[in-house]
Amino acid sequence: MADSLSHLKNQYKDHPGFIMSCGPSINSIDLEKLKWKLVIGTSLAYKSGVSLAYSCMGDKQIASQFWQELYDLPTTLIVSQTIKNSFFSDRPRTYGFEGTYTRRFCTDLSKGYIYGGGTSTFLAMQLAYWLGMNPVYCIGLDHYKTYEDGIGNISSTGRKNLSGKPLVVAEGKDKHHFTNDFYGKGTKYFLPTIDKMTASYKLTRVAYERNKREIYNLSPNTNLSEDIIPRKDFEEVINEI
Repeated sequence: MADSLSHLKNQYKDHPGFIMSCGPSINSIDLEKLKWKLVIGTSLAYKSGVSLAYSCMGDKQIASQFWQELYDLPTTLIVSQTIKNSFFSDRPRTYGFEGTYTRRFCTDLSKGYIYGGGTSTFLAMQLAYWLGMNPVYCIGLDHYKTYEDGIGNISSTGRKNLSGKPLVVAEGKDKHHFTNDFYGKGTKYFLPTIDKMTASYKLTRVAYERNKREIYNLSPNTNLSEDIIPRKDFEEVINEI
């Protein structure tokens, strides 16, 4: 059964905040300027060293390999109920959500149902909305269109997920995250479903604009169209808030 997230509603109403994805453009940003800022991390964003108020994880394959590091973080975890039951049942400040197959941006998280959308960044976007954050600024949202091309040293396990994406094993450096050893040699992970992610970001913009909220992509190098998430410059934004 999903945890109630009712108490988080509008906890940061009209407070500007950041969503930290894990693209390599993070390395073009002075992360020291995020000190004392409200930041929601996605996946393994904690490896950047940035202090995270919240951290979102919906991928059990990744959680199963990094759960101990996540467990010890001084942050509030928002994870799938399956992940919580498996690794964090006794961890304080941990809330589990149930996934829904209805393709929508969930603006009401009171019953703990969230659409995964193929990426923990989409989870963070829904959480930021529920927290009342406004504007919301995304960093590291690089959104590679052809993730499989030039990904680095990987090998296939022969397995695929329900979306048909292969489960691979990291054998060396990968260029799609802010550190070359983001996963580390031997880590198993499913290649992302880019089309599903793109569709999720489209849902995000519609939901935010419909409710007079603002969301921007501050990533200096990104393949996500400005027609989906409008862009702003990180330095200009950080100097204004």
